[in-house]
This record gives sequence, structure tokens and C-alpha cells, in this order.
Amino acid sequence: MEESEPRDPEVPPAPSLQEERRRHERKGVKVNRLIRATLDFGDRKREEYVYVMDISEGGMRVNVDTPFPDNTVVRMEFTLQYLDMDVQIKPIWQKSLAGGTWVAGLEFDNVSQDQMNQILSMVEAFSLKGRRDRFRLKSLVAVSMRHMDDEDWLSVLLVDVSTSGLRIRCNESYEEGAQFEVKILLPDLQEVDAVGEVVWVQQARPGRFEYGMRFTTINDTGAAGIQAYIDRCVGAA
Repeated sequence: MEESEPRDPEVPPAPSLQEERRRHERKGVKVNRLIRATLDFGDRKREEYVYVMDISEGGMRVNVDTPFPDNTVVRMEFTLQYLDMDVQIKPIWQKSLAGGTWVAGLEFDNVSQDQMNQILSMVEAFSLKGRRDRFRLKSLVAVSMRHMDDEDWLSVLLVDVSTSGLRIRCNESYEEGAQFEVKILLPDLQEVDAVGEVVWVQQARPGRFEYGMRFTTINDTGAAGIQAYIDRCVGAA
């Protein structure tokens, strides 16, 4: 039996695959989105659906149908959360899953400042704060509003809401600067009263309009109620 050469005590042993995986795993923000990405391998390109599990400044964790070539830098282009990404990645670890799919840890490679800005924008977008700022309603919320010059209340469709304003759709046409009393009935039966001003308007379709409205008056209790509702919804996402 051939004897192996003694290891030089000054040279540390090569890390195991598990150690290498832990070394390159970084705490990322959850994404959990299916994207269509263009993968450029240098000699060929292919379109592939990639399930992005999380993303950090250093890389991504993804599920794919086909494993990445080991130790190969791949250019990946995709759009997510209205942000374009064009980065080079390389697999640090990969593992086959039941059903023939793979989970892979991808490291960003040779990142420019512009690419890092793209990455940081995406990390921020999927952070808890980013999800709160970009919160969109997942259920119907009852909203009524009344123009300051009218007596009648209108029921409108609430598209999204924050502590600083809301976005609505209705069949009535109003100008920018129009002032309204607003009543929002949150799912926990808390009613929020506010005064809002139209800051932009666009036609969603013939006879249907969408408005962005900022609150000019809202008390602390109402703002806290809206924030608590958003936090509950984001936490459950």
C-alpha cells in the first residue's frame, strides 16, 4: 500500500464542501420569487426559470431545474421588483433535491460599482422596510371619501395605503389638488379618519381613474393603526 506524503504543517488543510458552504453563506433577505433569467455561459445562452429564495450583497440562493457548471462564472440577467439585474455569478455549492431540481448558493463575481448598486437596491427592496414601503393590499379594505365641496360619500377601491397616503380607483374625475375627507375601515374594524389631497391622477381605462393621494391631516392613532395593519400583513407574507 502506497504511503501518502506527510502534510506540510504550515499549509492549512483544504476546506470541506460543508465548510466552504458555510463560509459563503451570507444572511440574505427573503425573496421567494420565480423569475425568467437569461444565462450566458460564454459559448451559449439559455432562458431558464429560476426560483430566487434569498439575496444578499454577496450572492443568492436559488432553485433551478438544471445545475450550474462547477467553478464556472455565468452572466445572469433578469428583472425583479422592477429592478434590472445584470451580474456575473458562480456556484459555491449545489445540492440535488427530490424531484430532480437543484438548490444552489451563487456568489456574485467581479462586481462593478453599478452592479453593486443594483444588488443593494434589490436587497433594500426585499428587506422588511422595503416590503413595508412597497406594501400592496392583499385583501379588500372599505374606503369612503367625500369631496370638500360635496355632501355625498363615495365608496372607492383602495389599491394601496401607507401612513402618508393612499392610492385609489373610482369612476369619478377629479383634478390634482382636490381635497377629500377619507374614512378607512381596517379589517380589525378600526376606522381611520383623514384628510387627503390628490397629487396625481391617471386614467386606468375609459371612465375609470386612478389617484395618488397624500394625507394632509391624520392623527397619531390613525397613522399607528395603518402602520400596525401593514406590519401584520408584511409579517404574514
